[in-house]
Amino acid sequence: MAKISPHVMRGAIQLVTATLLYGVIGIFARTVGLTIPIFYQNITRSLATVIILLVIVTVRHAWKPLAAKDIPVFLIRAVAGVTAFLAYFYTILKVPFGTSYFLFYAGSVLSGYILGHYWYDERLTKIKIVSLGLAIVGLLLIYQINAGTISPFYFALAVFTGVSTAVWDVISKKISGTYDTSYITWWDETLALGMYLVASFVAREQWTMPAVTLPWAASFGIGIVFVATGMLMVNGFKYIEAQIGSIIMLAEILFAIFFAWLFYGETITLMTMLGGSLIVAAIVLPEIYAKSR
Repeated sequence: MAKISPHVMRGAIQLVTATLLYGVIGIFARTVGLTIPIFYQNITRSLATVIILLVIVTVRHAWKPLAAKDIPVFLIRAVAGVTAFLAYFYTILKVPFGTSYFLFYAGSVLSGYILGHYWYDERLTKIKIVSLGLAIVGLLLIYQINAGTISPFYFALAVFTGVSTAVWDVISKKISGTYDTSYITWWDETLALGMYLVASFVAREQWTMPAVTLPWAASFGIGIVFVATGMLMVNGFKYIEAQIGSIIMLAEILFAIFFAWLFYGETITLMTMLGGSLIVAAIVLPEIYAKSR
């Protein structure tokens, strides 16, 4: 019986931990809402994150000149992250939640499979295809969709959100063996900060001084969680295949459902439980198969 590599196991654990923290972000995001202008939220969060990461990078002596060939990877990752956020925010305003979430997650996992194949020469095995099928069916059971009610533009935008997220997720594998995790995350947040500044000025947002209020505390809480998730994502995908990692990222749905039930009393339906079970099966199936070989 084959044994799963400790590095692969560590990568999987870090990705699952990241999805757990993403579920926590949902709680903070509900607290913030739109009480603070959306781009300004991200400016203040990214600034706090950059400062925290600056300390971590300095303590870890992780400063290193960027090789010319790696600069496009850093830029693509930052642009993909900001683009995913902006597209996601706009999609949520225009597309029913269930349809939007389904298209986002389906687009993300499918893109992760495609990018894994073309960027990292990962093989599309039968077990991976089965896991992908289980995940898509699970998504369909959890999220009720009605694609016929939305325009082709918003349909494409929702899928594009997932594609951009997948690019942000997996492209770090190209540089994670060369640069420290904290350093990669610092660059990601620093570049994103500049893009959010431009977006805020274009939108002519009204800036106010941060205050000791619950929304501001929640907003900065998101920034602190971003420090952890940013590093966990880079480390997790460093040790695990992009295709398998993309399936694991669907665990975020399970944690989000749990936290919505725990903190907001949202009902968990039979369909949700069935869909969640299929997603769990999709996540663990490749690991069970690897152990049985």
